[in-house]
Amino acid sequence: MRRAVLERFGRVDAGQTRAIDALVRALTSDPADGRGVYLHGAAGRGKTALAGCALQTLGREKRAKSWHFHALMAHAHAGTSREGYSSDGFAAFGARLAKESDGVILVDEVEISDVADAMVFKRVMEGYFASGGRMIGTSNFAPERLYAGGINRANFASFVETLRERCEVVDLDAECEAVDYRRLNGVTAPEVADTVVVGNDNDARARLERTWARFEASTSGDSVSDELDIRVAAGRTIRAKRRIGDRAAWFTFDDICGRQSRAAPSDYIALAEKFAMICVQNVPRLPMSSQENAARRFINLIDVLYERRVVFIANLATVPDELFNEYETSSFRVPDLSTRERTRVESNFAAELSVSSKGGSSGRSTTVLANNTEWSATGRIGASLADASASNFTAAAAPRAKSRLVHMSKADYFRDTLPILATANVSRH
Repeated sequence: MRRAVLERFGRVDAGQTRAIDALVRALTSDPADGRGVYLHGAAGRGKTALAGCALQTLGREKRAKSWHFHALMAHAHAGTSREGYSSDGFAAFGARLAKESDGVILVDEVEISDVADAMVFKRVMEGYFASGGRMIGTSNFAPERLYAGGINRANFASFVETLRERCEVVDLDAECEAVDYRRLNGVTAPEVADTVVVGNDNDARARLERTWARFEASTSGDSVSDELDIRVAAGRTIRAKRRIGDRAAWFTFDDICGRQSRAAPSDYIALAEKFAMICVQNVPRLPMSSQENAARRFINLIDVLYERRVVFIANLATVPDELFNEYETSSFRVPDLSTRERTRVESNFAAELSVSSKGGSSGRSTTVLANNTEWSATGRIGASLADASASNFTAAAAPRAKSRLVHMSKADYFRDTLPILATANVSRH
């Protein structure tokens, strides 16, 4: 079994070999053992590809459920609301997942940046584990670093031990160089040279227009639509600048991620399910000191589109590695609040926190105060969750977005999506 996975995946480094060994142990052991695998490492280490290859090689991909973390959280919120679970509905949702997934789920890109997701993920997975389920998880963060420094993090901390008990934890970067294979593999494809372009001048915009026109010319049966208010999650809409039926949508950055946007990851999931190509015009520099809300939304958008291999075209103000240029490393931390300040914040609002299904920039649901002031990274009335957290979660996620943006202009990313640009009337959804 191990050899089959190694041969199918191809050339591997030491960290990837350890990951494959752990995956084979988890997927071939007695289900009564109940242990899964949690892979963590830097961006571009192949965590998702390794997990998918193991599931496929060992014949588990059709029965196991695969979820991107954003999608799992959105589904958990929607499922508990729709089915009217009890007060412990998230645990019940987790138990149902175990029954529907042949006892194995893949949760990709686990990243917890707000208190709502921290509590929901904890309860869902506790219910899942209690029902005998095994998780294959991937993340840029070790279990101890999940939601580290977040408000009310103590309520989540016990789950770290649960995660280590129920999963073999593999650090792909331990004792080997953390190679970003997205940057090494493949070359920029001439066929998609006008996709992720740098510049906000007339030349950059002309390149976007060429790609858009090429896509429009390749389609049949779809025409330019006048319906520009696109319905997304929970009845919300996002305004497009132009649209080709249900195949492609062109947005300004402000409308989809910037000043005019209140989009949540669930909204981006809805767009990715609807459209084969998304264009974002005029992506600015996104320094954390002044653009953190927009940066968080843009990172969420890239995560969702990348996961679904949606064709992405955009013009960036600068190269991906400089887009979030104030804080270049995932180890950046905003100044810690003093113990006294944190205690005051948490004590003052502990009885008034609630969860709304309206969404927000940093999570599938929004934590709000009783007076309806949003307590998340949307910047409304100065109530930013980041201000009450000891870690800057957006800065920690930025390296992943940089890596993915580089890959989105390379030929291997378009292995499955190039037909969309070249073949008439092809639908991916």
